[in-house]
Amino acid sequence: MSNKVDESLVADILEAIEKILLYTAGMDRAAFMASNITVDAVSRNIITIGEAASKLSNHYVSTHACVSFVEMKLLRNRFIHGYNWVSSSNVWQTVREKIPIWEKQINSCAHNNE
Repeated sequence: MSNKVDESLVADILEAIEKILLYTAGMDRAAFMASNITVDAVSRNIITIGEAASKLSNHYVSTHACVSFVEMKLLRNRFIHGYNWVSSSNVWQTVREKIPIWEKQINSCAHNNE
């Protein structure tokens, strides 16, 4: 896979992260849990993150080990195949615990490792 394809996939991941942060800006847990539309939109973007991560070349993933691309892919699989696990609470936990970390990893590691 070309470097340009990998760069495009990473851009897709960052775009999905930005959407999640936009959709949840100013929300607390209660507001998030009460908004099925937001929960669905965020869930879709978490799946997009994992799908893009799963398409990255092995070379890119191995040379950017400081980014949790494997975790992104595994979480996507959990959202797709473990539908009984997916709840508003688990989506909120992902937004609070994973999304900021992934954004920081990509911005500090992946872009500096080019």
